[in-house]
Formats: sequence, C-alpha cells, structure tokens
Amino acid sequence: MYMTQTELTNLILQKNGTASDSKVLKDAINTFNSSPARKDMIDADAYYSVENTAITNRVRQYYSQKSGWTKLSSAKNNKLIHGFYWMLVEQKIAYILGKKPTFTTENKETETEFLPYFQTSEFHDLLRQWSTNGSNAGVGWLHVYPDENGDFAANVIPSEQIIPIYDTRYEKNLVAVIRYFQKEYVGVNQKELRYYVEWWTAKDVSIYEQNQSGNFDKIETKPHMVLGNTANQIIKNATSWGKPPFVRLVNNRIKKSDLHFVKSLIDDYDKNRSDESNMIEETPNSFLAVKGYQGDVGNPDKAAMAIGNIRESKAAFLAVDGDITPISNEHPTQAIQQHEQNLKEDIFMFGMGVDFTNDKFGNAPSGIAMKFLYSNLDLKSNLLIQGLQFAIKELFAFYNYFLKLRYNKEYDTTDVEMICNKSMLVNEMELIQMAAQSKGIVSDETILANHPWVTNVDEEMKKMEKQNQVNMERAIETMRVQGGNDEKEIKDNEEE
Repeated sequence: MYMTQTELTNLILQKNGTASDSKVLKDAINTFNSSPARKDMIDADAYYSVENTAITNRVRQYYSQKSGWTKLSSAKNNKLIHGFYWMLVEQKIAYILGKKPTFTTENKETETEFLPYFQTSEFHDLLRQWSTNGSNAGVGWLHVYPDENGDFAANVIPSEQIIPIYDTRYEKNLVAVIRYFQKEYVGVNQKELRYYVEWWTAKDVSIYEQNQSGNFDKIETKPHMVLGNTANQIIKNATSWGKPPFVRLVNNRIKKSDLHFVKSLIDDYDKNRSDESNMIEETPNSFLAVKGYQGDVGNPDKAAMAIGNIRESKAAFLAVDGDITPISNEHPTQAIQQHEQNLKEDIFMFGMGVDFTNDKFGNAPSGIAMKFLYSNLDLKSNLLIQGLQFAIKELFAFYNYFLKLRYNKEYDTTDVEMICNKSMLVNEMELIQMAAQSKGIVSDETILANHPWVTNVDEEMKKMEKQNQVNMERAIETMRVQGGNDEKEIKDNEEE
C-alpha cells in the first residue's frame, strides 16, 4: 500500500483545512494497519519463520443448535507445519545471492575508489536481507544514513513499518515516508505499547510519539544528517539528502509477496497432513463388535480386561448366542497421499521453485535436464534481479551524494553494472568434458570461467601461468640433461 501526495493533502485539508498532524498520522496508520497489503506482509513473515498461521491458529470444534460452535477440547489437534515457503524463498535468495555479485565498470577510478564498499561481505549480507524482505513483503525498503562514525551506512526496514507517499499514482517520485513502530512505555500501573513515528520529507524528519489518549505529540524536527569531524566531534554541516533517504526494492511487477501465489496450497497441505495425523491417533485401523459378552458392560475396567484377554490368550467367554466380529476401518491412505503429492507439485509449480525430491531426472541429470529443472526458479529470480539492478542504481546515487558532501568527491557510475552470479547444481563431469573439448576453440579464460571447480578466474589464471613456467623449466632441464648424456655416449663410442 502507498499514498499519493494528493491523498495526503486531502487528509490535511479535512475539517476546513484544520486537520492536525496527529489526525493525519492516526488516519494513515489506521488505514495501513487494516489494509490487505500489510496483512499479507505479516503473514509472509510468519510463514517464512515456519509459523503458518492457518494451522497454528486452528481450533477443532463441533456444532450444536443449543450452543453453536464449541471448542472440542478432547479431540486431537495436531498442527503439522511444513516449511515450504521458507524453502522457496531461501532457494531464490541462494540462487541469486549465494555468491557475491560482480560489479563491472570501464572507469578505473570508479572501480578502485567507489565500488569497494559494494564488494564487501557486509554489503553482500545486506543484499540478502533486503532481497528476503522484498520477497516476503512484495517491496523491500532500505534506509540510508551516516553511522556514529560518520560513514555511509544502510539498514533494511521491515516493510510493514513503511507508508510511502508518492507524487502521483504512478509511483515515480517518493516525496515522503511515514515510518512507525511500537515501543513499550511504562505507565503508573502497567506497561503499554505506543506508536513511535518518523515523518521523513525531502529536507528533514519529524519525530512523533503517541500519548496516553492515542493522539500524537511532535517531539522534534531535525535534519536528515549531521556531517562532522569525527575525530573531535566538531559539527561541520547539518544537511539533507534532497529526498527521503529510502530505497525501494520491487519483488515483481505486481509488487506481491512470494507467499501470495502458494498460501492456499500450503494451508491445504498443512491441514490435510494434520487431519491425517489426528485420524491415525483417534481412529484404530480395526475394532471388535462383541455380541453376548458375559461381563459387566457398565464397568469399563472389566471391559478393558476382557479386551486384554482376547489380545493375550486369543480367547473370549461369550453367551450362548454370542459373537465377535472384527470390523476393518481402513484409512483412505492412497487417496490422501495422492492429494498431498498433487499439492506438493502445485506448490513447487506455482511457487516457481525446484523440488529436489523429484526423481524424473535420475541420479545424474544432464546439463539440459538441469536447466529445465531450474527454469521456473530462474524466471522468478530474474524478476527480483531486475528490481535489484534498478534499486542499486538509486543506492549508488545516495552513496555518490554522500561522498560529495563528505569528501567533495563524485564518481561516474553510468556504466556500472551489477551481475548476479547464480548458483545452480551442475553435472560436473559433463562440464569438465565440455571444457576439455573446447580447448583451442575458445580462450583459456572462458574455459576457466565455466569450469565447475574454478571460483576465481583471475587467481586460477595466475596459478596456470606459474605452473606452465615451472613445466617449461623442467622440460628445458630435461632436454639439457638428455643432451649432455647424448654427447657423452657419442664420445665414448669414438674412443672405442
């Protein structure tokens, strides 16, 4: 969910133009809290944590005309949660960002001075967090700021805390951001949760806190950042980013969570597996219908004793017309298993993931089979990669602006490109054979780049050069020794 500048203005102009900041914030937060978009974000976070709400909140009930729906406390209520969604998201993130991305540029100054920040392990981890947040929420948000040392920093903000405000419904220019979350306040008699709000504009940020009556009090308005000499803490300049310091990452074209496409399937799978577990515990595979039992049917202990005797001694004492009939109560196992298998296949199909338990490709699938196996995951991942490439350009702009303010230095990033080095299981033997057969057809560098055992092409090229040099020196030494032996043999033959 987002708001446009027009919608925000309408809120402000309510009640003859006298609506306060508190009124605007209350309306904006209440609207967002009740929106389907925010509910989807919270659900996705829960399912990613394998806390599937559809099954964790499940209660077994019975209905009567007298009391309506009533909780059935004595019934089994197994809650089997399956981490399909967690696996689908982790698959995508590992596929895209299991390895560090590569940043390329023809500008040497940009390569050596600007890009190192983006090539660190810390930034790689930040990208993974940001992408996970975007996959779960449909949009992911990154907040940029100078840290306590005055260095450039960025942090992922939970999307359910962000209300973005754009100039138009086309969402081109971000004009403001309302970020809110709850804090614990200690009152006179009890602790309570109240909202803490940051209202970011293009030039500053205003801080609000919710009071006891539920309204919002403005605490302060301050600039986006203060740049100074961190060695002696002398304030140099209070300034702004020129726009709200947030970067949006879009998961797909419709800005939907990955959970949106599979939630009903996962819920049905969890429900059926849980029901199956309940049925196995509650209903025996068979039971005995006893007619003419000689005993006290009103005494459950004696009845249990009789059943125990039947099991142990294989004998029962009945009346003249008595009878024992075993009644089979077979569970519809085959139909249940088929339904669960269909659900599982649907989850991976519409979740666009890879089911590694699929036996259609055998123990050593070919490269073509592997690419087919990964095709859906690759298509889904490319949507997020497009979002990352767009968002990283905006992040470059923030970083460049920071360097200009802090060090009076600016870099050309027009040709900088981020390449995601996708991770995919491969048939190593097939790739190695293809690499060997490509010798003399393509360059050694290209062969090494596609060899499954090579992780750093430049380092491998250096090792090969060193190895070739050693081999050449050994060959020359062998030829020299062999040449000396040949000369000695000729001389000995002449003396004879």
